[in-house]
Amino acid sequence: MYIKITKNQRGYAYYHLVEAYREDGKVKQRTLMSLGRVEDNKLEQLSEAISKHLETVNILNLSKEIDISDTYILGPLLVLARMLETMGIKTARKCVPIVPRLY
Repeated sequence: MYIKITKNQRGYAYYHLVEAYREDGKVKQRTLMSLGRVEDNKLEQLSEAISKHLETVNILNLSKEIDISDTYILGPLLVLARMLETMGIKTARKCVPIVPRLY
């Protein structure tokens, strides 16, 4: 990762945090985030901006490594359980004997 200075059509310069990577044997660049406009004696502000966003970049990099193999949908099940409890169906069901089906 490095800091890249880019200029727009109006001539304003901006700092960008850029990551270099290889894809199909070619070196490419990916802009991770814009750090603001380049102004005189603003190196300290750039340092603060980098440190502020560094944690975000680390989290983004770590999130790429997460492998989700199983997912669980708990929200609707919790709502259903609460509805059964509120309506008394849960306790009524306990009073009814379970009869095995013969067919």
